[in-house]
Amino acid sequence: MMEAFDLSSLDNTSGREFEIFLVSLFEKLGFSSTVTNRSKDYGCNMMLQQDEYRIAVQAKRSESELTFTSVQRALDSLKKYDAQLAIVVTNNKFISSAKQLAKIKNVVLIDRKKLLDLIELSN
Repeated sequence: MMEAFDLSSLDNTSGREFEIFLVSLFEKLGFSSTVTNRSKDYGCNMMLQQDEYRIAVQAKRSESELTFTSVQRALDSLKKYDAQLAIVVTNNKFISSAKQLAKIKNVVLIDRKKLLDLIELSN
């Protein structure tokens, strides 16, 4: 049985450190990734690419549950970065309005539990 990754260490990182952690995680999962320009990221902190498939990722290390605003910003970044899919990743959870909007707009939400699954998958 593999030792479960302790997410509390991620809870204490800065937003930037959280992004860097995710970049290495997604690279282990077979994506090439680039972190976007800090000052004007348009709701997208990183771009993932696999062949021609582009994914806009909004990474939110947060003390509180994420609202639909995070989903909205991820959606805005789709057109800006000409991506096929938008993902919001957090160390927390999403409130129900965020989940509803994501479902309607096909935005993938990765909450704390799913993030742990991805980390285990990458090991």
